Amino acid sequence: MLDLEVREGNRMPTLESLMDTATGIYLVSTRSGSRYMIDLNEMKMSRVPAETDPNDDLAMRRDGETVDLLSVDECTVGRPMRLVLDLHVEGVVVTSRQTTTVDSISEVNPADVDLTAEELESP
Repeated sequence: MLDLEVREGNRMPTLESLMDTATGIYLVSTRSGSRYMIDLNEMKMSRVPAETDPNDDLAMRRDGETVDLLSVDECTVGRPMRLVLDLHVEGVVVTSRQTTTVDSISEVNPADVDLTAEELESP
């Protein structure tokens, strides 16, 4: 299970895009209800699928784990997010992941990120 918590009320203003951003930590919510913590400082990514997915139909490899983020190819509200990841799978050089449409992007104060998931899991 993902161990990631952002204290409620400590998110900074929302953004329209991460495409001109090189640093910072961001909480990205998508149309499917999944939530992504994107850490551009450490180049890491964590994903929690939508709570409304009782059959795990939207489950992806490494859900709930922090994985290496190689690049953010697209992350703009109103468009699908495209990420390039290193899941450290033998024989797999990179993994490309495309999300449903991005609904919101919120900057997170690094001092308010605890590596624990109740906040990330709740809208």
